[in-house]
Amino acid sequence: MKAIRVQKNLKRIGWKAGLNSLLVFHLMGIALAPLGLNYIGHQLGPWLEPYLRSLQLASSWGFFAPDPGPPPIYIEYEVRNLSGHWVETFQWPARRDPYFLRERQIWRIAASRHLMNQANGMTQMFGPHICAKHPSATQVRFYSVSEDVPALLDVQGGKRYPGDQKWVERRYLTTLTCGGIHG
Repeated sequence: MKAIRVQKNLKRIGWKAGLNSLLVFHLMGIALAPLGLNYIGHQLGPWLEPYLRSLQLASSWGFFAPDPGPPPIYIEYEVRNLSGHWVETFQWPARRDPYFLRERQIWRIAASRHLMNQANGMTQMFGPHICAKHPSATQVRFYSVSEDVPALLDVQGGKRYPGDQKWVERRYLTTLTCGGIHG
């Protein structure tokens, strides 16, 4: 009887120790994520980085800002119609936040960043979605667009404003033929 009670207590202590370890690991990751360039963050990075990236907690974008403005990184794509003309250019995620809660737009920004950095992100994941969204499209060209975020003093001084697109880097990614890969 006493041995069963001891086993139950050891099991409960094991669960508590495991949960406390996970909580300490999580809090340590949250505390060190913004400090990734210091010595401690650099040493613990190989263990913390996969965990933080999977939860999108290691992103350099201001997730906790109350209103960070339009997305500085986005996917731009052009659609070619049946007559062979490039008819329209679209931006994803949209410049204006279409949602009541900002969280969904922030996740779209993180997803666009992820897609741009994956080798087959456009052709295998995002491209088929765009082809289905535009049924008259024969081809879609994808670009990665990065905007320079203006400094706070420039915005306060009226020299620039968020999203003014003075400094924009537009990089070609790929061309997708709806129904297959072109280039």
